[in-house]
Amino acid sequence: WPIWYKTFFANKNNKGLEKNLKIRLLFTMQRKQGSTNVEPFPDFLLDLINYYESLFRKTNRKIFELKIRLHPNTLAQNLKYLEERLGNLLDSDLISISSKFNSCIYDDLNWANHHITFYSSCALDALIFGVKSAVYGSEAYKIYQEEINNQVITFLNEDSSIEIIKWIKTKETI
Repeated sequence: WPIWYKTFFANKNNKGLEKNLKIRLLFTMQRKQGSTNVEPFPDFLLDLINYYESLFRKTNRKIFELKIRLHPNTLAQNLKYLEERLGNLLDSDLISISSKFNSCIYDDLNWANHHITFYSSCALDALIFGVKSAVYGSEAYKIYQEEINNQVITFLNEDSSIEIIKWIKTKETI
């Protein structure tokens, strides 16, 4: 499906993308799962948003946007969680929410130029769309070890805000 979509629909749905928006990050959020995924919206993403929100307030230039894709099986829970986790940041001009109710995942991948997930298979789908893809967490490392070792997918240290900012700013060399 992703290849079919990219072949027949991607260019039609690219219209209206803000050309000056340099960083379009799609975060495909997983649901809470016991001790495996305690914090579905990691601290390093919170730090990243604060970094770009501060930059936006100083310069009034929008160079970054985050689209949070909610897990399809836990929409209400994830939205409530985000409201609590992000507070007023959820109203930021830099953040939008997508789900199966308002967007196709392939539209979101087509929009993005960066993608991050805990361990969603969208990490691989992103590559089909030419989107830089990264994962984090021990589960993701186990699942995507081959892709990480082959430097197709980036493994992010979730304790390092500096690492994610560096990854975001690095040009793709593939």
